[in-house]
Amino acid sequence: MSYQKNYGANKARGKYLLFIDADHRIANTFIKKLFKIISKKKDLIFIPSLEPEERSSQTKIAYQIINFLVDISQSTTKPLSSGGCMIFERNFFNHIGGFDEKLFISEDHNIIQRAKKCGVKTIFLSNIKRVDSFRRMNKEGKLRYLYKVSIGVLHTLFKGDIKKRIFDYEMGGHLYNISDMKDKKALFANFDFIKFKKQIKKLILDFEG
Repeated sequence: MSYQKNYGANKARGKYLLFIDADHRIANTFIKKLFKIISKKKDLIFIPSLEPEERSSQTKIAYQIINFLVDISQSTTKPLSSGGCMIFERNFFNHIGGFDEKLFISEDHNIIQRAKKCGVKTIFLSNIKRVDSFRRMNKEGKLRYLYKVSIGVLHTLFKGDIKKRIFDYEMGGHLYNISDMKDKKALFANFDFIKFKKQIKKLILDFEG
């Protein structure tokens, strides 16, 4: 994934680079709003907020928490990315060497943490949103998917960059057959948050141990 992003950045000639994963969608007005804000702020890195594909109340609350944590993390020594969509000033992106192609995953967390070490804070854009697709969660199942996401974040925070394959994480749109997932709805409706909370607590203790 990092190689493809760096390859595209190398071919680009604009002042800013917009990276967006296949799992995200943007509105027709996204670029216009983004350009307006960037023109005023003139910062070097931006990340839009996340909006869930599914609109249940439980999912909305979960994503509000995610956005809040990503936002406040920008003031820490280990800022986090919300993944999937990032905007860089092109010269600065080249200056810090782009995405690290040696990493297994979480290259988005890595690059903004390297930027922070250079004294550059990532700007979280709460009013600029992109929609997060649940196709991977549909494919893998809620608990397994969230378990992987949690491991990735905890590894980044407690142990650093993820250079080795710590779990299976396949890439490619060919893996997601819409006909196989059409009956999977209300992803969080019956989700066992108590069980998931116990899993996360165990993970944290494992990482700290």
